Amino acid sequence: MEATQIAEARPRTSFAGRIPWLWYDLTSRIPVPLWVLSILVGVSAYLGLAFAGWLAGDVERLLRDYRFALASGITAFAALGMGLAPSSLKRLQEKLSAWIVPVGDGSADFQQATSRALMRFFWPAFLLILIGQSPSVINPGGDPWTRDFPDPRAFSPILAPLYVVFAYFLGGAISITFGGLIAIAYRLKRCVTFRPGIVLAGKAAFAPLRNLILTMWATSSGPLLVFFILATLVRESVVTDYALASVVLTLILVTTMIPHLFINSLLAREKAKELREIQSEITATANTPETADSTEITRRMFRFQVLTHQLQQAQAFTPTLMDIRFFIQVGTSITGIVLANVLLRNLLG
Repeated sequence: MEATQIAEARPRTSFAGRIPWLWYDLTSRIPVPLWVLSILVGVSAYLGLAFAGWLAGDVERLLRDYRFALASGITAFAALGMGLAPSSLKRLQEKLSAWIVPVGDGSADFQQATSRALMRFFWPAFLLILIGQSPSVINPGGDPWTRDFPDPRAFSPILAPLYVVFAYFLGGAISITFGGLIAIAYRLKRCVTFRPGIVLAGKAAFAPLRNLILTMWATSSGPLLVFFILATLVRESVVTDYALASVVLTLILVTTMIPHLFINSLLAREKAKELREIQSEITATANTPETADSTEITRRMFRFQVLTHQLQQAQAFTPTLMDIRFFIQVGTSITGIVLANVLLRNLLG
């Protein structure tokens, strides 16, 4: 991707505001597929953990503990999501720019606003994860993941930079999934005025947003849920684990639904507006003046047929971003993961 295209996808902001976009800037300039670079991130993180396990005196214990592999894997998924999300957002901006009524600087304001919204919650998520993991760096001997190693303190110098990497990618993916998508959908519903005809054009203009939601579900929400469920298998407090799992499930379901509710409300509003405008034009076209000649009458008859067809199109338009299959897939995935956790707990017990 050219530098000018990257600059368009990234908002004009301060240095702190550009940090969440560093991964996208890097992967956009390197002629290597994003999925390969994401796998390299996960493998590098796992190798760093293995090195820490070697320093701690028992690398075999670390390699046998699947939680470290899960943590590295979810980091790779998060890196993939952070690289794909800006590209999907740029396609959404390109699709919708032609339909937006310009206000101020027009599409440029829309692009900058949605780009900022995508990463708006990066720093809170990054700092929350970093602070939450800081006790593991300060006192590895008290962490359930590292306390059973011969020398837990050897983890500290390796975990410190690794947790920064984990917090960067996980914080970025979580901020997009649990905040950025909601902020973009809210802005589209509340702050954007669309030109007439967007309903007749179908949902093609919103397809990149649908793809963005699916991408973040596949690279963030789903893997995060799998990691959380499987990582709790070796814990002892079943009640606490299931309580935390309920919180995570609720958070994922709510944040998955909210963007749909905003966009569905927007599509319903645009459909109602389109129907009113078409019906109004049909009424005006049907009221032929008595002085109209044959050419004018023919023109009005042709226009009436066109408007009638557009009215049927608008009436047939379904104001939903996703069909029911997506929600069935989400529900089935969550149910399967939870049942697998219960089954594995019983087997391990």
